[in-house]
Amino acid sequence: MCFFVQEKRDKHDIFYTVSGVIQTNKTSGVVSAPILNVTKEKGEDAFVKGYPYYIKKEKITLKELDFKLRKHLIEKYGLYKTISKDGRVKISLKDGSFYNLDLRSKLKFKYMGEVIESKQIKDIEVNLK
Repeated sequence: MCFFVQEKRDKHDIFYTVSGVIQTNKTSGVVSAPILNVTKEKGEDAFVKGYPYYIKKEKITLKELDFKLRKHLIEKYGLYKTISKDGRVKISLKDGSFYNLDLRSKLKFKYMGEVIESKQIKDIEVNLK
């Protein structure tokens, strides 16, 4: 399966993309359900919510996970519409490593091809400002 998102345009209006080809799952359905903790720190509408975030892929690129998380935050919490776009996402893995994403900017080019085994994701923390 290929995941495709436009990333850059050059002076000739040609776009370039980094995409990942991930091997097909061996099973169907939900593969991983790390806890997604969403916190809005300030204001009258401050909240803390935690619930399972269902991932249906055995392996997922950081680019695709970033895209799907932002889409979820837009649909469920009004990110970029009613809530400020200022915020951070921390994806923690079971081995103690983690990835930090800044919601104000695109995923850094060097991380777009990173592949994560979804079962290794311990939890995902979102802090909205």
